[in-house]
Amino acid sequence: MKIIPFLFIAIIAASCDVPQRSIAVNELSNNSQNQNGGQNPITGSGNGDGNGSGNGSGNNQPGFEYCTNTTPYNGQAIGNFGLCRHSSDERRFKVKFVNGSTSGTCFVPTHRLNNGTSYKLGIAECVYNQPNSTYYMTLNKELMPPYYNSPRTEPINSVMVLAAPAVNTYMACMGAKEAYFLSAMAGNAPCCLQIQNSPMGPKCVAPNPQCEQAANAHANAVCTQFTQAYSGQYKEVLF
Repeated sequence: MKIIPFLFIAIIAASCDVPQRSIAVNELSNNSQNQNGGQNPITGSGNGDGNGSGNGSGNNQPGFEYCTNTTPYNGQAIGNFGLCRHSSDERRFKVKFVNGSTSGTCFVPTHRLNNGTSYKLGIAECVYNQPNSTYYMTLNKELMPPYYNSPRTEPINSVMVLAAPAVNTYMACMGAKEAYFLSAMAGNAPCCLQIQNSPMGPKCVAPNPQCEQAANAHANAVCTQFTQAYSGQYKEVLF
């Protein structure tokens, strides 16, 4: 079995209300890495087993004992799959696939608001899943400024599941508002009045209020492009 995560580094500045900056690779990487320095965040069986175990033992890992061997979600291009969360660790998940994928399937930890919108909390992790296979994974949150030594505080209450070809455009959607503030001008004034460098790249800590409407319009356009271009290639699962 070949487990290959998809690495994304994302920064969310407190001054804006949507995820803002993403730096993404364009292809699956052979190295497994996440922001907290962990290795191999996805493990599992190459061809699955009858009880949904990722280690071939026929039993769930501790914390997943209540999970059923069902696949209630339909991701269209992804196929039917099941996603179950650990009983005490919000970062850990068990996923069971019916279909395999040679291009990969990716998982992004997200936070869903009461108004029905959601934003990402961390990097995406991906796997070349085999048919009728089960995997266990850890989805880590990105680290918070100013010291970048602790994860974001919002709970992971949803997970965005995507076909791998859709991930770059999804990340562009998530980072569109921040990218606009960092690059655009309002007359002779920059849309970002103060840029702060961080271990994960530049972020706008003082956005120009004159650019707010234009930044929102830009972000909406980028996200509309994502939903139109990749309809049927993603599914958000709520917890």
